[in-house]
Amino acid sequence: MGNATARWGALGGIGAVGVGAALALRERATHRPPVSPSDGAPRIVILGAGFSGLTATHTLAERLAPGQAAITLVDRNNYHLFTPLLYQVAACGVDPWDTAQPVREIVRGDGIIFRQSTVQSVDLDARTVHLNDGTLPYDYLIVALGSTTNFFHESSAERHALPMKTIAQALAIQDRVIGACERAAILPDSDERRALLTFVVIGGGATGTELTASLADLLYDVLPPQYPQIDFAAVRLVMIESEDRPIANMAQKLSGAALDRLHTQGVETMLGTKASAVGTDYVQTDKGETIKTATPIWATGVRANDVATNLQSAHGKGGTLTVDNDLRLPDHPEVYAVGDNAAYTRPDTHDLAPMLAWVANQEGKAAAANIVAAIAGETAQPFHLRPLGSAVSLGRNDGAAQFGPVAVDGFLGWLAWRGIHLAKISAFRSKLGVALDWTYAYFYRRDTTRLIPARDTRS
Repeated sequence: MGNATARWGALGGIGAVGVGAALALRERATHRPPVSPSDGAPRIVILGAGFSGLTATHTLAERLAPGQAAITLVDRNNYHLFTPLLYQVAACGVDPWDTAQPVREIVRGDGIIFRQSTVQSVDLDARTVHLNDGTLPYDYLIVALGSTTNFFHESSAERHALPMKTIAQALAIQDRVIGACERAAILPDSDERRALLTFVVIGGGATGTELTASLADLLYDVLPPQYPQIDFAAVRLVMIESEDRPIANMAQKLSGAALDRLHTQGVETMLGTKASAVGTDYVQTDKGETIKTATPIWATGVRANDVATNLQSAHGKGGTLTVDNDLRLPDHPEVYAVGDNAAYTRPDTHDLAPMLAWVANQEGKAAAANIVAAIAGETAQPFHLRPLGSAVSLGRNDGAAQFGPVAVDGFLGWLAWRGIHLAKISAFRSKLGVALDWTYAYFYRRDTTRLIPARDTRS
Protein backbone atom coordinates (compact mmCIF):
# COMPACT_ATOMS: atom_id res chain seq x y z
CA MET A 1 0.00 0.00 0.00
CA GLY A 2 2.78 2.40 0.94
CA ASN A 3 4.64 1.86 -2.35
CA ALA A 4 1.45 2.31 -4.35
CA THR A 5 0.69 5.54 -2.51
CA ALA A 6 4.21 6.77 -3.16
CA ARG A 7 3.89 6.03 -6.87
CA TRP A 8 0.56 7.85 -7.07
CA GLY A 9 1.99 10.74 -5.07
CA ALA A 10 4.81 11.14 -7.56
CA LEU A 11 2.44 10.83 -10.49
CA GLY A 12 0.18 13.42 -8.89
CA GLY A 13 3.01 15.92 -8.98
CA ILE A 14 4.75 14.99 -12.23
CA GLY A 15 1.53 14.23 -14.14
CA ALA A 16 -0.04 17.53 -13.14
CA VAL A 17 3.03 19.47 -14.18
CA GLY A 18 2.86 17.74 -17.56
CA VAL A 19 -0.66 19.06 -18.03
CA GLY A 20 0.48 22.45 -16.81
CA ALA A 21 3.37 22.43 -19.25
CA ALA A 22 1.00 21.95 -22.17
CA LEU A 23 -1.00 24.93 -20.99
CA ALA A 24 2.03 27.09 -20.29
CA LEU A 25 3.98 26.50 -23.52
CA ARG A 26 1.76 28.59 -25.76
CA GLU A 27 3.43 29.94 -28.87
CA ARG A 28 3.06 33.63 -29.53
CA ALA A 29 2.23 34.16 -33.18
CA THR A 30 3.36 37.79 -33.03
CA HIS A 31 5.46 39.93 -30.74
CA ARG A 32 3.75 43.27 -30.35
CA PRO A 33 5.86 46.32 -29.61
CA PRO A 34 4.54 48.35 -26.67
CA VAL A 35 2.45 51.42 -27.51
CA SER A 36 3.72 54.60 -25.89
CA PRO A 37 1.15 56.48 -23.77
CA SER A 38 2.10 59.62 -25.77
CA ASP A 39 0.93 58.12 -29.09
CA GLY A 40 -2.67 59.28 -28.61
CA ALA A 41 -4.15 55.83 -28.06
CA PRO A 42 -6.34 55.24 -24.97
CA ARG A 43 -4.15 54.83 -21.90
CA ILE A 44 -4.95 51.76 -19.78
CA VAL A 45 -3.17 51.38 -16.45
CA ILE A 46 -3.31 48.18 -14.37
CA LEU A 47 -2.13 48.53 -10.78
CA GLY A 48 -0.82 45.21 -9.45
CA ALA A 49 0.63 42.07 -11.03
CA GLY A 50 -1.27 39.59 -8.88
CA PHE A 51 -3.84 37.11 -10.14
CA SER A 52 -6.45 39.68 -11.20
CA GLY A 53 -3.94 42.17 -12.60
CA LEU A 54 -2.15 39.63 -14.78
CA THR A 55 -5.42 38.11 -16.00
CA ALA A 56 -6.65 41.58 -16.96
CA THR A 57 -3.36 42.31 -18.74
CA HIS A 58 -3.49 39.09 -20.78
CA THR A 59 -7.15 39.66 -21.67
CA LEU A 60 -6.44 43.17 -22.93
CA ALA A 61 -3.49 41.94 -24.99
CA GLU A 62 -5.60 39.19 -26.55
CA ARG A 63 -8.69 41.27 -27.33
CA LEU A 64 -7.22 44.60 -28.44
CA ALA A 65 -5.68 45.00 -31.86
CA PRO A 66 -2.01 46.03 -32.03
CA GLY A 67 -1.71 49.77 -31.45
CA GLN A 68 -5.30 50.11 -30.25
CA ALA A 69 -4.32 51.08 -26.68
CA ALA A 70 -1.28 51.89 -24.56
CA ILE A 71 -1.25 49.35 -21.72
CA THR A 72 0.92 49.88 -18.64
CA LEU A 73 1.22 47.34 -15.82
CA VAL A 74 2.59 48.62 -12.50
CA ASP A 75 3.85 46.62 -9.53
CA ARG A 76 6.33 47.32 -6.73
CA ASN A 77 8.00 43.96 -7.45
CA ASN A 78 9.24 42.71 -10.80
CA TYR A 79 7.74 39.28 -10.11
CA HIS A 80 4.32 37.71 -9.71
CA LEU A 81 4.05 35.96 -6.35
CA PHE A 82 2.10 32.71 -6.15
CA THR A 83 0.76 33.40 -2.65
CA PRO A 84 -1.16 30.09 -2.17
CA LEU A 85 2.18 28.31 -1.67
CA LEU A 86 3.76 30.78 0.76
CA TYR A 87 2.87 28.54 3.69
CA GLN A 88 4.93 25.75 2.07
CA VAL A 89 7.90 28.12 1.91
CA ALA A 90 7.41 28.78 5.63
CA ALA A 91 7.33 25.02 6.35
CA CYS A 92 10.32 24.12 4.12
CA GLY A 93 8.12 22.40 1.54
CA VAL A 94 8.86 24.54 -1.52
CA ASP A 95 11.86 26.58 -2.65
CA PRO A 96 10.94 30.28 -2.29
CA TRP A 97 12.12 31.09 -5.80
CA ASP A 98 9.60 28.64 -7.25
CA THR A 99 6.77 30.85 -5.97
CA ALA A 100 7.97 33.94 -7.89
CA GLN A 101 7.72 34.37 -11.66
CA PRO A 102 9.25 37.40 -13.47
CA VAL A 103 6.54 39.73 -14.74
CA ARG A 104 8.55 40.89 -17.75
CA GLU A 105 8.85 37.29 -18.94
CA ILE A 106 5.15 36.61 -18.35
CA VAL A 107 4.03 39.59 -20.48
CA ARG A 108 6.88 39.39 -23.01
CA GLY A 109 5.66 39.92 -26.55
CA ASP A 110 2.19 41.13 -25.49
CA GLY A 111 2.85 44.83 -26.19
CA ILE A 112 2.76 45.69 -22.48
CA ILE A 113 4.80 48.38 -20.75
CA PHE A 114 5.81 47.08 -17.32
CA ARG A 115 6.86 49.60 -14.69
CA GLN A 116 8.36 48.55 -11.38
CA SER A 117 7.17 51.32 -9.09
CA THR A 118 5.30 51.69 -5.82
CA VAL A 119 1.81 53.18 -6.07
CA GLN A 120 1.38 55.94 -3.51
CA SER A 121 -2.07 57.31 -4.37
CA VAL A 122 -4.64 57.81 -7.11
CA ASP A 123 -6.22 61.16 -8.02
CA LEU A 124 -9.60 60.09 -9.38
CA ASP A 125 -10.61 63.56 -10.57
CA ALA A 126 -7.32 64.22 -12.38
CA ARG A 127 -7.15 60.60 -13.62
CA THR A 128 -3.57 60.31 -12.45
CA VAL A 129 -1.65 57.64 -10.52
CA HIS A 130 1.07 58.97 -8.22
CA LEU A 131 4.09 56.67 -8.00
CA ASN A 132 7.24 56.81 -5.93
CA ASP A 133 9.12 57.78 -9.11
CA GLY A 134 6.66 59.96 -11.00
CA THR A 135 3.07 60.17 -12.19
CA LEU A 136 1.07 58.12 -14.66
CA PRO A 137 -2.07 59.51 -16.37
CA TYR A 138 -4.79 57.14 -17.48
CA ASP A 139 -8.02 56.94 -19.45
CA TYR A 140 -8.97 53.59 -17.91
CA LEU A 141 -7.70 52.23 -14.62
CA ILE A 142 -7.84 48.76 -13.04
CA VAL A 143 -7.10 48.68 -9.31
CA ALA A 144 -5.73 45.20 -8.61
CA LEU A 145 -3.28 45.88 -5.80
CA GLY A 146 -4.15 42.84 -3.74
CA SER A 147 -4.43 42.65 0.02
CA THR A 148 -2.36 43.10 3.12
CA THR A 149 -2.47 41.49 6.56
CA ASN A 150 -5.42 42.53 8.70
CA PHE A 151 -4.53 42.62 12.39
CA PHE A 152 -8.05 43.83 13.29
CA HIS A 153 -6.65 46.82 15.22
CA GLU A 154 -4.72 44.51 17.55
CA SER A 155 -1.52 46.55 17.89
CA SER A 156 0.32 43.93 19.93
CA ALA A 157 -0.17 41.34 17.18
CA GLU A 158 1.03 43.82 14.58
CA ARG A 159 4.20 44.39 16.60
CA HIS A 160 5.04 40.83 17.60
CA ALA A 161 3.24 38.22 15.48
CA LEU A 162 4.75 36.85 12.28
CA PRO A 163 2.50 37.49 9.24
CA MET A 164 2.76 35.61 5.96
CA LYS A 165 2.01 37.77 2.89
CA THR A 166 5.44 38.04 1.26
CA ILE A 167 8.40 35.78 0.52
CA ALA A 168 10.45 37.59 3.16
CA GLN A 169 7.75 36.98 5.77
CA ALA A 170 7.44 33.29 4.87
CA LEU A 171 11.21 32.94 5.14
CA ALA A 172 11.10 34.71 8.49
CA ILE A 173 8.69 32.08 9.80
CA GLN A 174 10.89 29.29 8.42
CA ASP A 175 13.94 30.87 10.03
CA ARG A 176 12.15 31.28 13.37
CA VAL A 177 10.99 27.64 13.46
CA ILE A 178 14.36 26.15 12.51
CA GLY A 179 16.17 28.66 14.71
CA ALA A 180 14.02 27.71 17.70
CA CYS A 181 15.04 24.07 17.28
CA GLU A 182 18.71 25.01 16.95
CA ARG A 183 18.56 27.02 20.15
CA ALA A 184 16.49 24.44 22.06
CA ALA A 185 18.95 21.68 21.12
CA ILE A 186 21.64 23.22 23.34
CA LEU A 187 19.45 24.26 26.29
CA PRO A 188 18.52 22.18 29.34
CA ASP A 189 14.87 21.81 30.20
CA SER A 190 13.65 25.26 31.23
CA ASP A 191 10.85 27.78 30.63
CA GLU A 192 12.87 29.23 27.76
CA ARG A 193 13.30 25.84 26.10
CA ARG A 194 9.60 25.01 26.46
CA ALA A 195 8.68 28.38 24.91
CA LEU A 196 11.07 27.73 22.04
CA LEU A 197 9.41 24.38 21.39
CA THR A 198 5.89 25.86 21.42
CA PHE A 199 4.53 27.14 18.10
CA VAL A 200 1.22 29.00 17.80
CA VAL A 201 -0.70 29.57 14.57
CA ILE A 202 -3.43 32.18 14.93
CA GLY A 203 -6.12 31.47 12.37
CA GLY A 204 -7.84 28.28 11.25
CA GLY A 205 -9.09 29.26 7.81
CA ALA A 206 -7.59 27.75 4.68
CA THR A 207 -4.19 29.42 5.16
CA GLY A 208 -3.93 28.75 8.88
CA THR A 209 -5.07 25.13 8.57
CA GLU A 210 -2.69 24.39 5.70
CA LEU A 211 0.22 26.04 7.51
CA THR A 212 -0.53 24.19 10.75
CA ALA A 213 -0.77 20.80 9.01
CA SER A 214 2.47 21.42 7.12
CA LEU A 215 4.27 22.56 10.28
CA ALA A 216 3.04 19.40 12.02
CA ASP A 217 4.65 17.26 9.34
CA LEU A 218 7.84 19.30 9.69
CA LEU A 219 7.97 19.22 13.48
CA TYR A 220 6.86 15.65 14.12
CA ASP A 221 8.24 13.83 11.08
CA VAL A 222 11.03 15.74 9.32
CA LEU A 223 12.97 17.40 12.17
CA PRO A 224 13.16 14.70 14.90
CA PRO A 225 15.96 12.68 13.20
CA GLN A 226 17.95 15.91 12.76
CA TYR A 227 17.73 16.95 16.43
CA PRO A 228 18.35 13.90 18.64
CA GLN A 229 18.87 16.25 21.62
CA ILE A 230 15.19 17.26 21.50
CA ASP A 231 12.30 15.16 22.74
CA PHE A 232 9.73 16.12 20.10
CA ALA A 233 6.97 14.61 22.20
CA ALA A 234 7.35 17.79 24.26
CA VAL A 235 6.84 20.05 21.22
CA ARG A 236 3.53 21.93 21.25
CA LEU A 237 1.83 23.10 18.07
CA VAL A 238 -1.32 25.11 18.77
CA MET A 239 -3.88 26.48 16.32
CA ILE A 240 -6.29 29.19 17.51
CA GLU A 241 -9.48 29.78 15.51
CA SER A 242 -12.39 32.10 16.29
CA GLU A 243 -14.94 29.91 14.48
CA ASP A 244 -16.19 26.64 15.94
CA ARG A 245 -14.48 24.61 13.21
CA PRO A 246 -11.47 24.91 10.89
CA ILE A 247 -11.88 25.87 7.20
CA ALA A 248 -15.39 27.07 8.07
CA ASN A 249 -16.00 28.23 4.48
CA MET A 250 -15.97 24.60 3.29
CA ALA A 251 -18.40 21.74 3.89
CA GLN A 252 -18.93 20.50 7.43
CA LYS A 253 -17.62 17.10 6.38
CA LEU A 254 -14.30 18.62 5.30
CA SER A 255 -14.00 20.66 8.48
CA GLY A 256 -14.43 17.46 10.46
CA ALA A 257 -11.80 15.69 8.35
CA ALA A 258 -9.39 18.59 8.83
CA LEU A 259 -9.93 18.58 12.60
CA ASP A 260 -9.40 14.82 12.81
CA ARG A 261 -6.22 15.12 10.75
CA LEU A 262 -4.82 17.91 12.91
CA HIS A 263 -5.50 15.96 16.10
CA THR A 264 -3.90 12.85 14.60
CA GLN A 265 -0.81 14.91 13.82
CA GLY A 266 -0.60 16.07 17.44
CA VAL A 267 -1.94 19.61 17.00
CA GLU A 268 -3.80 21.30 19.86
CA THR A 269 -6.81 23.19 18.48
CA MET A 270 -8.51 26.03 20.33
CA LEU A 271 -11.80 26.62 18.52
CA GLY A 272 -14.21 29.44 19.28
CA THR A 273 -11.21 31.31 20.65
CA LYS A 274 -9.49 34.57 19.71
CA ALA A 275 -5.97 35.82 20.36
CA SER A 276 -6.47 38.91 22.50
CA ALA A 277 -2.81 39.90 22.83
CA VAL A 278 0.56 38.87 21.45
CA GLY A 279 3.92 39.57 23.08
CA THR A 280 7.51 38.74 22.33
CA ASP A 281 7.17 35.42 24.14
CA TYR A 282 3.46 34.76 24.62
CA VAL A 283 0.00 34.65 23.10
CA GLN A 284 -3.00 35.46 25.29
CA THR A 285 -6.48 34.27 24.40
CA ASP A 286 -9.87 35.82 25.11
CA LYS A 287 -10.53 32.82 27.39
CA GLY A 288 -7.82 34.03 29.75
CA GLU A 289 -5.14 31.49 28.81
CA THR A 290 -1.55 32.56 28.25
CA ILE A 291 0.62 30.40 25.98
CA LYS A 292 4.36 30.90 26.28
CA THR A 293 5.84 30.78 22.78
CA ALA A 294 8.73 32.20 20.79
CA THR A 295 6.88 31.72 17.50
CA PRO A 296 3.46 33.39 17.26
CA ILE A 297 2.26 33.26 13.62
CA TRP A 298 -0.61 35.44 12.36
CA ALA A 299 -2.51 33.55 9.64
CA THR A 300 -5.93 35.13 9.89
CA GLY A 301 -7.51 37.99 8.03
CA VAL A 302 -6.62 40.21 5.11
CA ARG A 303 -7.81 43.65 4.03
CA ALA A 304 -7.56 45.72 0.89
CA ASN A 305 -4.33 47.47 -0.04
CA ASP A 306 -3.89 50.89 1.61
CA VAL A 307 -4.07 52.70 -1.73
CA ALA A 308 -7.54 51.25 -2.37
CA THR A 309 -8.61 51.93 1.20
CA ASN A 310 -7.61 55.60 0.91
CA LEU A 311 -9.37 56.26 -2.41
CA GLN A 312 -12.14 58.85 -2.22
CA SER A 313 -14.90 56.40 -3.10
CA ALA A 314 -17.44 54.16 -1.37
CA HIS A 315 -15.92 51.28 0.57
CA GLY A 316 -17.03 47.86 1.73
CA LYS A 317 -15.69 45.30 4.18
CA GLY A 318 -11.96 45.44 4.88
CA GLY A 319 -11.44 48.70 3.00
CA THR A 320 -12.48 47.17 -0.34
CA LEU A 321 -13.91 49.45 -3.03
CA THR A 322 -17.63 49.20 -3.66
CA VAL A 323 -18.26 48.41 -7.32
CA ASP A 324 -21.35 48.13 -9.51
CA ASN A 325 -22.36 45.04 -11.46
CA ASP A 326 -19.77 45.94 -14.13
CA LEU A 327 -16.95 46.12 -11.49
CA ARG A 328 -16.70 49.91 -11.88
CA LEU A 329 -16.60 52.59 -9.20
CA PRO A 330 -20.09 54.15 -9.18
CA ASP A 331 -18.87 57.76 -9.54
CA HIS A 332 -15.93 56.94 -11.83
CA PRO A 333 -16.95 54.46 -14.55
CA GLU A 334 -13.45 54.60 -16.06
CA VAL A 335 -12.06 52.96 -12.89
CA TYR A 336 -12.44 49.24 -12.17
CA ALA A 337 -11.63 47.45 -8.90
CA VAL A 338 -10.96 43.71 -8.95
CA GLY A 339 -9.68 40.91 -6.76
CA ASP A 340 -9.00 41.72 -3.12
CA ASN A 341 -9.67 45.42 -3.79
CA ALA A 342 -13.29 44.93 -4.93
CA ALA A 343 -16.44 44.71 -2.83
CA TYR A 344 -18.60 42.93 -5.38
CA THR A 345 -22.00 41.72 -4.17
CA ARG A 346 -23.39 38.73 -6.04
CA PRO A 347 -26.91 39.53 -7.31
CA ASP A 348 -28.09 35.93 -6.83
CA THR A 349 -27.00 35.42 -3.23
CA HIS A 350 -26.36 39.02 -2.08
CA ASP A 351 -23.07 37.78 -0.62
CA LEU A 352 -19.73 39.48 -1.11
CA ALA A 353 -17.41 37.63 -3.45
CA PRO A 354 -14.64 35.99 -1.39
CA MET A 355 -10.99 37.04 -1.56
CA LEU A 356 -9.81 34.01 -3.53
CA ALA A 357 -7.59 33.58 -6.57
CA TRP A 358 -10.29 32.12 -8.84
CA VAL A 359 -12.54 35.09 -8.05
CA ALA A 360 -9.71 37.51 -8.82
CA ASN A 361 -9.06 35.80 -12.17
CA GLN A 362 -12.70 36.06 -13.23
CA GLU A 363 -12.97 39.70 -12.16
CA GLY A 364 -9.75 40.66 -13.92
CA LYS A 365 -10.96 39.10 -17.16
CA ALA A 366 -14.39 40.74 -16.92
CA ALA A 367 -12.98 44.21 -16.17
CA ALA A 368 -10.60 43.98 -19.12
CA ALA A 369 -13.41 42.83 -21.43
CA ASN A 370 -15.50 45.83 -20.40
CA ILE A 371 -12.63 48.22 -21.14
CA VAL A 372 -12.30 46.66 -24.59
CA ALA A 373 -16.05 47.19 -25.06
CA ALA A 374 -15.79 50.82 -23.91
CA ILE A 375 -12.98 51.54 -26.39
CA ALA A 376 -15.13 50.03 -29.14
CA GLY A 377 -18.13 52.14 -28.09
CA GLU A 378 -20.07 49.11 -26.88
CA THR A 379 -22.08 48.59 -23.71
CA ALA A 380 -20.41 47.09 -20.64
CA GLN A 381 -21.55 43.61 -19.62
CA PRO A 382 -22.50 42.80 -16.02
CA PHE A 383 -20.11 40.52 -14.21
CA HIS A 384 -21.38 37.06 -13.29
CA LEU A 385 -19.27 35.04 -10.87
CA ARG A 386 -18.98 31.35 -11.70
CA PRO A 387 -18.32 29.41 -8.50
CA LEU A 388 -15.36 27.07 -8.86
CA GLY A 389 -13.88 24.41 -6.63
CA SER A 390 -11.41 24.96 -3.83
CA ALA A 391 -8.95 22.67 -2.11
CA VAL A 392 -6.62 22.69 0.88
CA SER A 393 -3.71 20.48 1.84
CA LEU A 394 -3.86 18.73 5.21
CA GLY A 395 -0.32 17.42 5.19
CA ARG A 396 1.30 14.41 3.60
CA ASN A 397 -1.15 12.34 1.50
CA ASP A 398 -4.14 14.21 2.92
CA GLY A 399 -6.28 17.06 1.67
CA ALA A 400 -9.80 18.38 1.25
CA ALA A 401 -11.46 19.58 -1.96
CA GLN A 402 -14.92 20.87 -2.74
CA PHE A 403 -16.51 21.27 -6.17
CA GLY A 404 -20.04 22.52 -5.70
CA PRO A 405 -21.93 19.85 -3.73
CA VAL A 406 -19.11 17.32 -4.18
CA ALA A 407 -16.66 17.17 -1.28
CA VAL A 408 -13.71 14.78 -1.09
CA ASP A 409 -10.99 14.37 1.49
CA GLY A 410 -8.02 12.14 2.15
CA PHE A 411 -5.69 11.12 -0.66
CA LEU A 412 -8.09 12.16 -3.46
CA GLY A 413 -8.44 15.60 -1.88
CA TRP A 414 -4.66 15.86 -1.70
CA LEU A 415 -4.26 14.95 -5.39
CA ALA A 416 -6.96 17.47 -6.32
CA TRP A 417 -5.15 20.16 -4.33
CA ARG A 418 -1.87 19.43 -6.10
CA GLY A 419 -3.44 19.47 -9.54
CA ILE A 420 -5.35 22.72 -8.92
CA HIS A 421 -2.30 24.57 -7.63
CA LEU A 422 0.03 23.40 -10.37
CA ALA A 423 -2.51 24.39 -13.00
CA LYS A 424 -2.71 27.92 -11.55
CA ILE A 425 1.04 28.56 -11.75
CA SER A 426 1.61 30.51 -14.97
CA ALA A 427 5.35 29.98 -15.58
CA PHE A 428 6.52 26.53 -16.69
CA ARG A 429 9.81 26.92 -14.79
CA SER A 430 7.87 27.42 -11.56
CA LYS A 431 5.52 24.51 -12.33
CA LEU A 432 8.49 22.22 -12.83
CA GLY A 433 10.30 23.59 -9.77
CA VAL A 434 7.31 23.10 -7.47
CA ALA A 435 6.65 19.59 -8.83
CA LEU A 436 10.29 18.62 -8.25
CA ASP A 437 10.23 20.15 -4.74
CA TRP A 438 7.14 18.11 -3.88
CA THR A 439 8.52 14.91 -5.40
CA TYR A 440 11.85 15.24 -3.59
CA ALA A 441 10.15 16.00 -0.27
CA TYR A 442 7.81 13.04 -0.78
CA PHE A 443 10.53 10.44 -1.25
CA TYR A 444 13.24 12.03 0.90
CA ARG A 445 12.99 14.90 3.37
CA ARG A 446 12.25 18.58 3.19
CA ASP A 447 15.24 20.85 2.83
CA THR A 448 15.76 22.58 6.18
CA THR A 449 18.99 24.35 5.25
CA ARG A 450 19.15 27.93 6.60
CA LEU A 451 20.96 29.61 3.73
CA ILE A 452 19.00 32.85 3.54
CA PRO A 453 19.18 35.33 6.43
CA ALA A 454 15.45 35.95 6.69
CA ARG A 455 14.09 39.00 8.45
CA ASP A 456 11.00 39.39 10.64
CA THR A 457 9.36 41.62 8.04
CA ARG A 458 5.97 42.73 9.31
CA SER A 459 5.01 45.41 6.80
